[in-house]
Amino acid sequence: MQIGEILKNKTFGKQQGQPRNEREEFLQLSLERINISRIDTKYKPLSFLALKLKTQYLSDKDLKWLYFHCEKSDNFSRLFFGLLKPKI
Repeated sequence: MQIGEILKNKTFGKQQGQPRNEREEFLQLSLERINISRIDTKYKPLSFLALKLKTQYLSDKDLKWLYFHCEKSDNFSRLFFGLLKPKI
């Protein structure tokens, strides 16, 4: 067996698609809702890393509030990114 095949079959730490903690779970749920709303638009699907960087300054409590507040809205993506914008 070649080294490339061994590395390809090996999982490093966590299984693909399994959230490690509650924060990643809410980010994954948000990402799914955002990407669903982007299907028929000019916007490309958002990556998990991009969403993680946009929400890095939020606490877990604030992230939960943001998710549940946006879930009640008609347009999840618009409200999500609208609330993330800094207010001057």
